Formats: sequence, C-alpha cells, structure tokens
Amino acid sequence: MISKEDLFEFLENDLMIEIEEIDENTSLFSEGFVDSFSLLELIAFIEIKIEAKLNQDDVTLENFDSITRILDFLASRTDEG
Repeated sequence: MISKEDLFEFLENDLMIEIEEIDENTSLFSEGFVDSFSLLELIAFIEIKIEAKLNQDDVTLENFDSITRILDFLASRTDEG
C-alpha cells in the first residue's frame, strides 16, 4: 500500500514541489501545485506502488486533488475487493 510519506516524497523529489508549502489536505491540482502532465506522472507512480492499473473513470479531482483524497480513494479500492 502507498503511504502519505510516499506521496510527499514523490511530490518533493519527482515533481519538485516545495512540500513545506502543502499539507495532506492541500488542493494539489486546484491550487496549481500539480498540472495535467504532473498528474500523469503521479498516476504512473501510484500504479507502480500499488501494482495495479487505475481506471480512467477514477481519475477525478474528487479522488486526486489532495494527498488525503488519494489515500481515501486507494483505501476504498482496497475495501471493494
């Protein structure tokens, strides 16, 4: 499973986001920290970490606009099956 720390590390090291400027509830996409290209990189990172492909329909702001939303979405996928 992917952790909050994994996501913060990816944002800092791969997407070059100053993580001191964000917390787990910061709106990454809406506040401009992540753009559409960075989102694709984030999705690829998550797919590698969880060893599964994400459904295109699941890639929404509701599921991916903050670290909390990402973790909640991934937890709901685990709960489903």
